Amino acid sequence: MAAVGNAPIYISANFGTNWTPRGSSSAWLGSASSANGSNLVAAAFNVLGAGGQLATSTNAGLTWNVFGTNLNWWTVGACADGTKLIAGIYGGQLYLSTNSGANWAPSGPTNRWTSVACSADGTKFVAASDFSTGIGKIFVYPPLVPAPPSLAVSLTSSNTAVVSWPSAFTNWNLQQSTNLADTNWDIPPENANDDGTNKFIVVDPPVGERFFRLITPQ
Repeated sequence: MAAVGNAPIYISANFGTNWTPRGSSSAWLGSASSANGSNLVAAAFNVLGAGGQLATSTNAGLTWNVFGTNLNWWTVGACADGTKLIAGIYGGQLYLSTNSGANWAPSGPTNRWTSVACSADGTKFVAASDFSTGIGKIFVYPPLVPAPPSLAVSLTSSNTAVVSWPSAFTNWNLQQSTNLADTNWDIPPENANDDGTNKFIVVDPPVGERFFRLITPQ
């Protein structure tokens, strides 16, 4: 499939040797296809109050369904079987479909969406916005869950122990206990330092048993 501005959508069934126009002419900007080429989606920009539509087909472009006319559709993506679709409006929201374009639901913030993509299984989406709005970010769904920080313990030549963790994890706090079977954890008495890369405490002298953990209220 090829989406052409101010022209029909063109379909080839023989690796591009021949092309057949399908559907109506519009300001087509983006297109996507299922792996087998049967489920298609195309986005058209709104030009002078005309066009601006999402078009979907479940029969390789023989017939098309239209959604969201007179909007600035810019980019589309499809999963491998074409049932999960994503579309972005330049200056609007993202839209998702879970039934090959029969129904669409808005999702995410308003932005100038210029590029979207969908994983093969349809469970993950990514979208990019235009920097001209002062935002210019990449969005992913489902949201990524950052890995928790790790504690490090090292001995020094002066017979002290340094317990450290990354400074970037500002919402994580250090706690200690002398018994892992105890449910009560306390704040270590040592002052926490920060060298810009790591936060750390210096245990002097490192005697007895002390267990440390990081905890966050979120």
